[in-house]
Amino acid sequence: MIINLVLLSGRIGTTSPNVATPPTAARFESDSLFAGSGRVTAAMPEGRIVVTGGGGNIGKNLVHRLLAGSTPITIIDKIFYQEELDELHQEHPQARNLLQVMLGDIRNVSAWDQVMTPDVAGVIHLGAVSRVMWCAENQSDCFDVNVRGAEVAMEALAKLNRLDQGQRWFLLASSSEVYGNPKVLPATENSETIPLNPYGESKRRAEESVERWIAELRKAKSAGSLYAVALRLATVYGGAFDPIDRLTPSVVTQALAHQVIQVEGGEQQLDLIHIDDAVDAFLLAAQRLSQFRNSPSTNSATSFDVFNVVSGNAVPVNDVVDKILRYTRSKSPVRYIPRDDRFPANFRGSTDKAWSKLGFRASISLDEGLFKLVKLHLKRTERALRKKIDAECGEASPTIKANALSEMYKLDNCHAHMHAHVQGELAILAVPENAGNDTRWHVESRFPPYNLRIFVKYGSDGKPVIAIKDLHQDFFFGIKNLGPQVTQGSVKVEQIWRETIVEGDTVDWEMEVNAEKGTVKLILPGTSLQLRPPISAGGDFHLVSSDLEVWPFRVSPICCEAPPPWPFFQEDPTIFQTEYQRKSLENPFLASAPKTLCSRLSRARREIQRDIATLSLEMLHEPPREATLSPHLWANADLPSCSNSCDIPTVCINTGDCQCVMSICAARQRLPFSSFASSSALSYPSPKLGPAVSDDPNFNPLPEMVQQSSWLDILRPQAARFVKAGMPLLKVHVGELHPEDARWRQEVGTSISTLKDVGCFSADTSMEAALSLIGVAKEDAEYTFIPFYQRAYGDEERMFRTYDYSRDTNPFFDPERAILPATFDWGLCSTFEWNVWDFRRKRGSDIKQYVRLTTGWTVMADLNRSIWGTGSVDRMKLVCSPGGGYKYSDVPNRRLITNRDGLQTMWGIRGNYTYLDSFNDSIFCPLPTGVTGWSARLVEAMYAGCIPVFIGAIALRPFHDMIDWSKISVLLSSGDLNRIEEVLLTRYSLEDVEKMQANVLLARDAVFYPADNVTTAEIKEQMIDRRGPLWFALQSTKMRMLTKWPMDDVYDRP
Repeated sequence: MIINLVLLSGRIGTTSPNVATPPTAARFESDSLFAGSGRVTAAMPEGRIVVTGGGGNIGKNLVHRLLAGSTPITIIDKIFYQEELDELHQEHPQARNLLQVMLGDIRNVSAWDQVMTPDVAGVIHLGAVSRVMWCAENQSDCFDVNVRGAEVAMEALAKLNRLDQGQRWFLLASSSEVYGNPKVLPATENSETIPLNPYGESKRRAEESVERWIAELRKAKSAGSLYAVALRLATVYGGAFDPIDRLTPSVVTQALAHQVIQVEGGEQQLDLIHIDDAVDAFLLAAQRLSQFRNSPSTNSATSFDVFNVVSGNAVPVNDVVDKILRYTRSKSPVRYIPRDDRFPANFRGSTDKAWSKLGFRASISLDEGLFKLVKLHLKRTERALRKKIDAECGEASPTIKANALSEMYKLDNCHAHMHAHVQGELAILAVPENAGNDTRWHVESRFPPYNLRIFVKYGSDGKPVIAIKDLHQDFFFGIKNLGPQVTQGSVKVEQIWRETIVEGDTVDWEMEVNAEKGTVKLILPGTSLQLRPPISAGGDFHLVSSDLEVWPFRVSPICCEAPPPWPFFQEDPTIFQTEYQRKSLENPFLASAPKTLCSRLSRARREIQRDIATLSLEMLHEPPREATLSPHLWANADLPSCSNSCDIPTVCINTGDCQCVMSICAARQRLPFSSFASSSALSYPSPKLGPAVSDDPNFNPLPEMVQQSSWLDILRPQAARFVKAGMPLLKVHVGELHPEDARWRQEVGTSISTLKDVGCFSADTSMEAALSLIGVAKEDAEYTFIPFYQRAYGDEERMFRTYDYSRDTNPFFDPERAILPATFDWGLCSTFEWNVWDFRRKRGSDIKQYVRLTTGWTVMADLNRSIWGTGSVDRMKLVCSPGGGYKYSDVPNRRLITNRDGLQTMWGIRGNYTYLDSFNDSIFCPLPTGVTGWSARLVEAMYAGCIPVFIGAIALRPFHDMIDWSKISVLLSSGDLNRIEEVLLTRYSLEDVEKMQANVLLARDAVFYPADNVTTAEIKEQMIDRRGPLWFALQSTKMRMLTKWPMDDVYDRP
């Protein structure tokens, strides 16, 4: 059926010439996400146009221009996002009845029967597998989509013609890839077509199929008239809806975030044509075909012709990258890898035929086109920032709504923490220590917070009343009978056991709420006095006037019986401390993660506005930055990390004083055949995973899904291209141990894995053992691996001693080409602190200068085992069981529904489950915050095929520059832990879950280490041949080695 997602109405008539004057300043400054108005301004002739692939980059911009001319359109595509249809609707509100959209495959014949209505005048066939790499990897699907898809479209049009003896036309989007490497440049339409890759060959065959159809129709006397044109497009750039991994959008997004840009080759020359010019070409070709259709003097009932849609200019890729870097003022490092010879080395097309017959010639220069592209990305980002600020900040903040007085009932019977204002700093409300019979409550600066239980009810005046008690013991936070005359001054707040409460004791406090700040006053009932915390840790509480504009307490709920959202939950100061502070020793009382995020959003928006205002063509004349192979000299090396937001096109919230970092955000899927790119299966009809899937509740599709998928699918685009370049592995020499350490190692055991009787797991030694098998001599090495047994048996100098020895005994040693594995071997922990401030205070600057020069391999660590320490609050929130009869069936807009629907949340081990069985039978496995995300739990979850759920933006992920963790894991905000089931059930469908689980199984070898005492052959097989941790570490390090880092012209840092 046809899905009318957007209906547009109205007609816009025009009698202006077909080709307009050059672009005006107004057009140049357009704020639209779609193509500009272009030079083709005449309205299309009457009749509906079917646009296949109308949800793609060219398709959306073409549809935008057709709607501006009041042309009725039917789109058929597999992907078309609702908000992008809304954009079209906003641009063309007068065209409400013009647009119809069918979500379907172009090879579906029954879909075409619905699309081909009698009013159809022509078809613009854009639908295709449009990626050279994907066609190379799944040639069967590429040819099925590109060739058979074109044939199905032609047959549908011819079928309609046979019904009414009509006169219609067909416009095929072909590619300049059909030429391969032309022997003579510029390539004309008569040049020999010798494609270099399956994509070019599929387009050549599609052209032949259309031409063959035309020839057969010419012989049929009852087929009506049919005219066709193929447009051989050069590399189209400049659109807002381009897939992010194409050349220009990839370079622009990376440049705006100052992240690594990867260039394949760089010297090859491309013919680039701007999206506005490309759309002009389609409109001019459609007009020519319509003239054939409507002209009584046409000599033939059928015709077929081809035209180049090119700029006629060739430009090296390096020049494109350089221009974008200048426009964006980017400090992006640039990595060069070998060129893929499946792409033409040089191409430039001829524009003569298109100019003489269509009146088409590209009007937008590369400098102007890249300028427009950069400005488009900046404006998209600015608009996304503005939208997010309007929705989440200020009066619109969800936290203010959650903190409203009417919501305080949700805090009743909550496990919570209480924080107090002590001279601007955050302190915790602490229970009596009972040392020397001291029964006083007090405030402390130490962490973690004490666990309390709070009760909230409403008084007769409608104001909330709160009672605070110890979580496990039955005593309250209160004041003994103060008598009839209560005055301001110091007061003793002590433990009052429930059974000892008498009349006049105060354990219930009136609560006045500051919803905006997320703070509260505790007011002594029946008085105008509020409780003020001590002015120093361990001091006395005071009663002061409640009229003071001071709200000195914070409530941080951990687990409540009421349904979420809970008041103050997202304001938990521990979220701010771990996610927004990196080095600071400050602990501000009013710290708030939501407000800090909003501040950064506003600052990033101002930064973007400045970039937009100062963007100019003159920036191309600025001198380039000098680059170095030394990462520590990079201009942005010492900047703190920026925050990320998946709602923003660039992901990074770049405030101008931070460095963007890689994210776990999934890129918007714009290519409907991407999931089949690395397999041999056809994408239509969708492959069936076993017989009668829906009838067999025990059927497991994962083995077949894994078999039909490729491990390359779980890599980031840059990493996948890097691996496909086929460069040899990094050559590493394993450094020698210092003689003293060598003797120590000999004394404690010949095998590293037997240095300790129990609890022995040392990933760095596994790396060493595998590297020893494939290592090279000193003089042949690109890097040197420093054996390192971290501070074992109290010897803190072992690392430094081994490094110095490797350096002094190796004449080829390069301190910037050294690898230092960092781990906590044998389960020993070199540092433990209860809170992040003590850790920063004691260990924050304890980094030797030479360590900064090395490449660190953080190969294994798990400091998350204790319920306390870093990450303890998140762990307590995770084990909170929903109250109030919570049922999954009650979740609105739920997407995750299984055949048996036996989903449940497990806290700990229950029934007959073993520890690993619980992982094996689970879909999602949350990994609480800790010092590192690379912990035993991650390995265990991935081993069982359970989808890891990372908590918080600071969670570390192994090989984050190689693996696309958005395909194998979930990122959950700490502020969403009170509704984790709701988020997971509404964000993912069963199909999403199965695909992610299959990807987890494809990726899990990356975190598996060999067992102790295995053979050397088994070590090599698991670590290298099966793409284990060492393989990924070597690839990642080589990527780093090949990267050039731009430096500051002047070194000026405090």
